[in-house]
This record gives sequence, structure tokens and C-alpha cells, in this order.
Amino acid sequence: MDDNEEKRSVTQKIFYPVSWLFGKCRKVLGGALYDVSVRIHQKREERRGTKQKKLSSYKKSELRFLWAIFFWPIVCFFVGYVASNFNSFLLAFQEYDVETNSFHFIGDFRNFTRIFRELKVTPGMSLMVTNSIIYYLFTTVVCGAIGLYVAFMIYKKVPAGNFFVVILFLPAIISNIVWVLIYKYFVEYGLPLVVGDPDMMSLIMDPDTSFLSLLMFGLWIGFGGNLLINTGAMMRVPRDCLEAASLEGCSLWREFWTITFPVIFQTWGVGIICGVITLFSGSPSTYSFFGADAPLETYTFGYYFFMIVVNGKDTELNYPYAAAAGLMFTAVVAPLTYFVKWLFSKGPNVEV
Repeated sequence: MDDNEEKRSVTQKIFYPVSWLFGKCRKVLGGALYDVSVRIHQKREERRGTKQKKLSSYKKSELRFLWAIFFWPIVCFFVGYVASNFNSFLLAFQEYDVETNSFHFIGDFRNFTRIFRELKVTPGMSLMVTNSIIYYLFTTVVCGAIGLYVAFMIYKKVPAGNFFVVILFLPAIISNIVWVLIYKYFVEYGLPLVVGDPDMMSLIMDPDTSFLSLLMFGLWIGFGGNLLINTGAMMRVPRDCLEAASLEGCSLWREFWTITFPVIFQTWGVGIICGVITLFSGSPSTYSFFGADAPLETYTFGYYFFMIVVNGKDTELNYPYAAAAGLMFTAVVAPLTYFVKWLFSKGPNVEV
């Protein structure tokens, strides 16, 4: 045996046990590491499953909470709006039978033709049309413009602004009938003493001024909601623009017309658009002032149809007629509303 073979055999005898021992250790350590990795993976899966269970339980509780909040409004919407309007649509094609005390369908449009007959026969029908249009223009355009100006003055923190906020918002807090009594008492007893004419006729009972008196009452009552909406919209105006305008010597009127109004134009337009809907259904608290005995000069379509359904004789006979009138008014107001909406979409739309 030469020296190379002898060295090789000695090396094998020395390193073979070492390599064998290393192989055994690697197998044992590798198996242990594999077991550890498997257990870590299992723990991760268990934690992930626990998190998913917790998340799913959280989602379920969240859904239950949301259902608890929105369930009653959804029920009111379907019962008070969808079901009632669907029933009104059916009533427009029905007739009340006094003998059977029930409604039955008819095969013609007599309820709709009755509307045109009533327009010719009913006394003061042209006055109702005029009053309804005046009431819409007054409440939406005039009251809207005045409310916008008052909101801007309060937004600019005029002296005693907080006092005016409380006074103007009180009608939105206290019941409407309370303010009706206060207003009637002031007009009938307080105003004659203020002007120095104790024998002056009440402006509410005077046929020439009764409708105007109701409009003035509506102006005062409507300040609260408009004030809240308008001042909230004005908060969107960037302060940087206002400061730059102040440095340039911009007047309040120019600031309102060129900076504030374009920002709140769409908000103000929503009130005008929503007012179109009440063109044939709005009434300036006429029933609260007069009950069923309002003078003809104060009649609007809203008050007239309210009376024939609530306080008229044989009100069941008038249900189909009122339902048919509602459908006809909707056919007139719906396209008019979309037209007004289209007009306001052409106005300034400032993104802030």
C-alpha cells in the first residue's frame, strides 16, 4: 500500500464517524425544525381562524345594530309613502258605494273629468290658483332671499347675532300652534294699540289683508330651518378667499355675490326645487288659524283639498276625487320640477 492510499484510509477512519454523527444530527434537527414549523403554522391558522370568527361576530353585531336603526324608518317609508301613494293611485280609479260602504273600481275617468268641472263651478277656483302660485313664489323666492341675507349677516358675526339666532330659531323648537295663538293675539289686540287705533279691524279677519298676514307668519316661522341650512353651507367658503378679499378691500355685498353665493348656490337651489313640489299642496297654516271657516280669500289648493277630505261632508266620496287631483297635479309638477332642476344645474357649481 503506498502512502496516498494509507493517508486516504486514515482520513476515512477519522472523518467517517464525524460525518455519520453530523448526518444523524441533521436528521434529528431537521425533523425537530419541521415539527416546530408545522406547529407554528398550525398556531397561525388557529389565530387566523379566531380573528375571522371575531371579525364575523363583529360584522354580525354591526349589521344587527344597523338594522335596529334603519328598520323603523324603512317600515315608515314603505307604509307611509309607498303604500299610501299606491293606494292613492288605486283610489283615483275607484268610486265609493254608499250602500255597500266600500270602494269599487270604475271603468272610466270620471274622477279626472270632475276636476275640470270643479274648476269651472267651484267659486274662487281662480283665486286658489293665484294664491297657490303667490304662496310658492313668496316662500321659495322671497323668503329664501331674505333668509339667505339674514344667514349671511349672522355668519359675518354682526352685533347681537347670537340673540337673533335664538329668536329666529325659536319657532322651530316650540309647537306651531303656540306661535299661531301668539301671532293672532298680537295682530288682533297688540297691533291696534301699537298704531293707536283700538277700533282697527284685525288684519287676519280683514279679507283684503288676511292672506298677506298668513304669508308674514310663514316668513317668520320659516326662518329657523333656512338659517341652519344656509349658515352651514356658508361654512364651506374657504377662509383664504375671505382673507384675500378683505385685504383687497372687498365690500360685504361683493364678497357675498362673488364668493359666498357661488359656493352655496346649489344648496340654495335645492330649496327652490323642493318648493316646486308644494306648488299645489302648500298652505300658509290656514287651518291652524281658521279651522274649517277660513275666508275664501285665503284658499289655496292645499287647503281646499285638505278640507274636502278631512272636514267635508261624506268625505269617503271625495277620496277618489282628491286622489285623481293628486295624480293630475303630479303630472304637472313633476316635469316642472325637473325643468327647474335643469335650470339650476346651469348655475355656478364651485368645488371647495
